Amino acid sequence: MTPGHISHGWSVEWSAMCLARPDIEMARRLETLAEVDPEDYIAYVCRGVALWIRHDYEGALRELEMALPLELKGDAYFWKGIVCASLGRDEEAAAALKQALDWGVPVLLQVPLAWINEDRPDFYEHYVAPLL
Repeated sequence: MTPGHISHGWSVEWSAMCLARPDIEMARRLETLAEVDPEDYIAYVCRGVALWIRHDYEGALRELEMALPLELKGDAYFWKGIVCASLGRDEEAAAALKQALDWGVPVLLQVPLAWINEDRPDFYEHYVAPLL
């Protein structure tokens, strides 16, 4: 895969996450994508999501924070919101998710928000539902 195709690979993987919760194999695929161009915005997002899948939430947050200044896109903010929700950092999670949704993360790619509803219904009801 060439560096120009890393975003295509990311789109495929994120779409796959909308069909089923990610597993370790998906984390491996995301890590492989990130190796194509390690300093690319999408590489940081891929590593962040891979670390989140592996339950390394602090590591995931570090990677996503590295992505944020590189491009003004909703991907990193969306996943930062998911990671912060996993960490119980509710206000930070809500702010990141709001930013991502304001920037237009497509509805079809918002399926991971349903996982928050399953895992943390209180957070979902209080912070996420009002954003939708």
